Amino acid sequence: MKIRRETVSNKYADGYLTVFLTLTLAVLLSLILTLVEGARINAIRMRTETAGNIAVRSVLGEFHRELLRQYDLYFIDASYGTGNASMDRVQQHLQTYMSKNLESEGGDFTGTYLESLTLEAARFAADDRAKALREQVFAYMSADPAGNVLSEILTEADTWQGLLDDGSVWEEQREEAREDLREQMRRARETAREEYTAEERQQAREEGDNTAQEGIEEMDRFRLLPILRQVFGDTSGISGIAVSSDVLSKRGIHYGDALQPANAHGYPRADEALFDLYIGEKCGCYTAPLEKGKLKYQIEYILTGGASDQDSLEKVAERLLLIRGAANCAYIFTDQRRMREAELLAAVVSLVLFSPELKDVLKTALLFAWAYLESIRDLRTLFDGGRVPLLKTSDTWQTSLLGILAPEISVRGGGANTGLLYTDYLQALLYLEGSSVKSLRTMDIMEMDLRQTQGNGGFCMDWCLDAFSMKAEVKSRFGYEFVLTKSEGYN
Repeated sequence: MKIRRETVSNKYADGYLTVFLTLTLAVLLSLILTLVEGARINAIRMRTETAGNIAVRSVLGEFHRELLRQYDLYFIDASYGTGNASMDRVQQHLQTYMSKNLESEGGDFTGTYLESLTLEAARFAADDRAKALREQVFAYMSADPAGNVLSEILTEADTWQGLLDDGSVWEEQREEAREDLREQMRRARETAREEYTAEERQQAREEGDNTAQEGIEEMDRFRLLPILRQVFGDTSGISGIAVSSDVLSKRGIHYGDALQPANAHGYPRADEALFDLYIGEKCGCYTAPLEKGKLKYQIEYILTGGASDQDSLEKVAERLLLIRGAANCAYIFTDQRRMREAELLAAVVSLVLFSPELKDVLKTALLFAWAYLESIRDLRTLFDGGRVPLLKTSDTWQTSLLGILAPEISVRGGGANTGLLYTDYLQALLYLEGSSVKSLRTMDIMEMDLRQTQGNGGFCMDWCLDAFSMKAEVKSRFGYEFVLTKSEGYN
């Protein structure tokens, strides 16, 4: 009896253990399956994020190599060298990169695939008054601080602007003085005919010195020539390359969404001084042309938007003439020695004409003619690579009063050893130029230069982007779905 009772007890114990193990295994199996499924979900999520990062980095890695080499800028050309720019091309590249990093042959633990991807926004070079361009210029130039390079020009910015404004005022005064002289000389001749015989007038002309009148007339003839003819005489050596007709500033500009990427470092726009230094470093001018450039006088184009190199140089010469004319007039009318020279010559001529009252107006006309001759001489000095001080002194004045008799010869020759170079004058003019105009014309230069390189015949700067945002929908064959949004650019 005892043995039987023990056998029954063992059977009951074995049953309890079986039930316990069965229940425990069910719980463990559920836990394991839950953990496996959780691992799958996290793996899908991680793979989606990783694939999105790889796709974004890959597209950002497709920056335009030639634009970086020549101008140190990071932008993606939305045409990819085809000349047919489109956001669809960028989107297609993102889709390709992301799909290849999500899918695997024969399936895997995650079973992911790209359901859809859309490029939702982008920031192009011309957006928001070329904000992207100017931020990148700041990032590039801030690595090499400008220091005091423009300190002298910037501290005298008001003086530069004042000279440009005064140039027109002095020109009006010169014209008024010239008209006054013509009228008074007409009256003087009529008076002389009434009061003196022909023989007396002829004798006065033969014995007198008519240098002043001849000089003024010669300068009037000289001023009718184009400015570059006045400065150079022979203009055959000046570049006549024409500006492309389809550059950015001359066509309908493509704009994006002015996106501010999530990973931006928040660089400010390059201010005018910094942007001008960038232009001076990357672009050529008359005294320092770049071999790579289509235009030889690139900074002159940025300043004036001329139709050709010669047209741009002519317009810059006009602005420089206003500055130099104002500065030289302001000086010569305070130089007592030179004013006495003009007064003495004017007195002689007025006596020859039997009209002492002509002396003052003739003196004024002589001083204006002399200042103009000095201004043309200044331009020739600058174009020859010499220096011209912004404000003249007796020691830095270059021409003589009698030079107005032969202005073509008088404008040739060296200048002072002190003062500003032609490039310094260009920097000052750039600083006074409008910000948006400079940005657009600088991108014109970039377009023209890059179109000369292999595979970039249809390059358009306004179709270059440096930031974008995307939205991707990723699915798994296990029934899961994730939506990924990213906004990134060059930081």
